[in-house]
Amino acid sequence: KISRNLALKTFMRPSGQAPSLPSDVRSPDVLQKTLNYIIENLLPQLPESQSFIWDRTRSIRQDFTFQNNYSGYESIDCHEKICRIHILSLHVMAGANNPDYQQQQEVEQFNNSLQTLTHMYKDIRSRGGFCPNEAEFRSYELISKIKDHELDRYLQTLPKYIQDDPILQRAVMLRNL
Repeated sequence: KISRNLALKTFMRPSGQAPSLPSDVRSPDVLQKTLNYIIENLLPQLPESQSFIWDRTRSIRQDFTFQNNYSGYESIDCHEKICRIHILSLHVMAGANNPDYQQQQEVEQFNNSLQTLTHMYKDIRSRGGFCPNEAEFRSYELISKIKDHELDRYLQTLPKYIQDDPILQRAVMLRNL
């Protein structure tokens, strides 16, 4: 059934077509409401809902990209939640016996979401803003890319308040182990 109120749509590859205009995609506030619906109603149904959630969160990220890479509060909030969904899915699906599940694709989408967040955080900080969850997501990055020694150098370029955050310090400790 189709529901205008839920605004759930599948991910569509552009495949040679011109990208959608920002006016033709869901607005940031609608994307946020759609993701909240997924979290409240579909996430508790993991592992059965994993494939559906994976596709719809990818579609949400795509619509933010079509909004001229919008990096406002709604986009940051959604990308943070999507990263957490991927982490939860990786955990739940590790114990599920689902031959259709592709862990590599889950990790790839997690990394894509995390990379987008990294750019948004940098953009917000360059304008004098502050993102309260940045240390948490920098920690995920450090742990998920444990063999990337460039991250150790990059970490030193982050503001002191992020470097000193207890969450990030714990990730550094785990990484050093």
